[in-house]
Amino acid sequence: MCIRDRATREQNLLNKAGAPTILMELFCRENVHEQHFNTGIVLAIRLLDGGNIHVQQSFYDFLVNSETTELFFARLQSFFDAEIKEMTEGVDTRGVKRLMKGISESYRTTNVGIRDVLRLLQLFTEGHFREMQDLVRYQRASRQNISIPDLVVNLMKQLITHESRRNYEILIQAFDTLTEFVQGPCVENQRTLADGKFLDIAVLLLQRYPRGGRAQMLPGIIGNFLRTKVAGGSKKKSKETKGELLSMFERISPNVTEPVSYTHLTLPTIYSV
Repeated sequence: MCIRDRATREQNLLNKAGAPTILMELFCRENVHEQHFNTGIVLAIRLLDGGNIHVQQSFYDFLVNSETTELFFARLQSFFDAEIKEMTEGVDTRGVKRLMKGISESYRTTNVGIRDVLRLLQLFTEGHFREMQDLVRYQRASRQNISIPDLVVNLMKQLITHESRRNYEILIQAFDTLTEFVQGPCVENQRTLADGKFLDIAVLLLQRYPRGGRAQMLPGIIGNFLRTKVAGGSKKKSKETKGELLSMFERISPNVTEPVSYTHLTLPTIYSV
């Protein structure tokens, strides 16, 4: 039995034992110790690694049937808000955010951070799992909807503004996550990106880094996005931005036709050790 098959078998056994439900109940508790929360994030990533549809379905079933789902998405939002606030204000406020959301200590004391949250969200939707793609955009049963695609794009804007090796690596993961959000294609999520700031961010990146470096991250998600018609409230503006983006994109990667993953890329020279 190969390593991948063995991992899938173990994932399926844990799934049958109710591991996704146990983890989601942990994530949705009113008060949870940060070490337990962090360990749960790591285990959830391992359970979902490889795009196990059975595990994805179990997480989705909990999220659409539980009365505590709103708390889970609020905690995800707190990760994004805290990361952005730390970049914009230059202070570490993530411990405070965790306390506000019911987590007893700052997750910074372990290796779990916003990059792990982005990876978890990517795995939630991997393989164009349409139901979860819709859920990360719109939680029908929640009193307050939290659009995860919009949170990712807002984070990306700050990552571009506050350049560093660490932020560059998070940016790569953010592109991978958005790619899974729009795969299929999921037209509604593509419209969300079109009506938001993603196209402006992509144009900014291509203008600033016309060859190599960050431009290497763009072909997959932009190529996938450009193949779908833009619709929605900002249709005219989106078409204009999309046209500009297409022109720039074709000069850099004229032969790209399929989405790609960016996690294998090496860092640009400016961020080399």
